[in-house]
Amino acid sequence: MRKKHRTLSDEIFRNSRYIEMVNKQVGCKDFKKEYKVQYDFMYDTFSTLILLNNVFFSDSNISIDDKVGNALNIMEAYLFVDYNENDKRKYSVRTIQNIVERYSANIYRKIDKWYGKMEHLTTKDIHSTNIVNGILDDIEEEMNKLESICFDNWVKERVSYEKNKNSNYKIFICAFDTLNKDNEKFLENYKQFFLDLYGIDLSEEEFDEICFLYTLAAKANNGIVNVLADTKAKDYNLTETSSPQDLYKAYLDTLHLNIKDDYTKLSALHFALTASSIYENICRSHDISFNDMICNFDLYFFLNKMDTVVNANVLSINNDVANKLIKDLQEVYQTITDIQSKDIKEVYTEAFDKIQKIIKRNEKYYIRVS
Repeated sequence: MRKKHRTLSDEIFRNSRYIEMVNKQVGCKDFKKEYKVQYDFMYDTFSTLILLNNVFFSDSNISIDDKVGNALNIMEAYLFVDYNENDKRKYSVRTIQNIVERYSANIYRKIDKWYGKMEHLTTKDIHSTNIVNGILDDIEEEMNKLESICFDNWVKERVSYEKNKNSNYKIFICAFDTLNKDNEKFLENYKQFFLDLYGIDLSEEEFDEICFLYTLAAKANNGIVNVLADTKAKDYNLTETSSPQDLYKAYLDTLHLNIKDDYTKLSALHFALTASSIYENICRSHDISFNDMICNFDLYFFLNKMDTVVNANVLSINNDVANKLIKDLQEVYQTITDIQSKDIKEVYTEAFDKIQKIIKRNEKYYIRVS
């Protein structure tokens, strides 16, 4: 039987590995200070998950009936303003949709689903059906994910790697990417450089978006290269239930990156969550295996983000540099997706030529790793 997890305090969570990752993802120094409503939601969500874990998995003489009752009380306090007075939700649909850290929003939906299944259980249901056991399996799975990356520890890690140049085509990472060991320094200098060169003082949101566009070009390049090089998918024996560390390690291997020391567990979790989302969005319906998706993850990432972010016109940034990047990336996307009866090699060769123009025009923002 699983053991209980330590109670999450505000001090622990604010200084945790998980918030450190979110700070980098959003591009801020203090997520709680700058996104207090979202931080409070995340803190409430992870605290509730831990409480549910402890209710069911701590050593005690409490009956399963009482544990279900206690779990319902915990979930009601989390989901509703005051369940005894009314059923008004504590968090609106808009609040959930605006959470920048999607994993916590996913946990919210799971807790809501668990509550719906437990709410009307009778004592007979608790003992004669697999509903409770299924929920316990879900709770255990989510806690395993978080504990595997020590999400509430205060430790910081860094990825290091050695370049490998055996590939027939060039593989790049963006200088803004956390895989760049000097990315923090690069990020600090870029905003001032942009102001000096273009006279534009980027807001934090605009800054994040232009970094995203540059990164997207590197992803497109790497995905196209794998197709043109006829790179065979390795059998990493990966599935949706593989550990975040195994998924991330396999992905880095596809980029020909050799890790000197232990890759960051936090980055691994972030990658695993992104990979799961992309698989659901564009790969599962086309019978692409999870293993094969990881083997050319950058291509599917590019296609998905073009579809859901760039082409969906949800970016707020609007200047000549960003607009040029968007236009060029849309041309690459259009070339790849407009295959029809054309030869695949011909299509990707055309797309490769277009993406190379973006890379060469902005070569100082890219690091060749293969």
